[in-house]
Amino acid sequence: MWPTGGQSPFGSEQYQWAPALYLNYRVPDLGYGVTFHPLARYFMSYHASYAGAAMVRKLDLYPTVTLALPAKWFIALTLSSIISLPASGLCRLNL
Repeated sequence: MWPTGGQSPFGSEQYQWAPALYLNYRVPDLGYGVTFHPLARYFMSYHASYAGAAMVRKLDLYPTVTLALPAKWFIALTLSSIISLPASGLCRLNL
C-alpha cells in the first residue's frame, strides 16, 4: 500500500491497495492430482494527490491448474498474461 510512481506514464499520483483471495480446489471428476488454484486481486485507489487523478478499480484473475505426476513431480499450467476486468461491470466498493 504505497503511492504509485508519480504522474503518467509511471503512476497515477495516488495510493493503491489490492486485497487478494486464493483458493485451492481439487477436481475429483478429472482424476487424481488435478488441482485448480485461482487467485483474485481487486485493485483500488484512494487518497489521490490531485483532483484529476483517475480512480483505479479493477479485478485481476490469475488461474493456475496443477497436474500431479508420479514420484511427487507435477506440472503447473498458468496463463502468461493476467485476466484483468474493469470494475465498471462489477459491484463497486466505495471507501
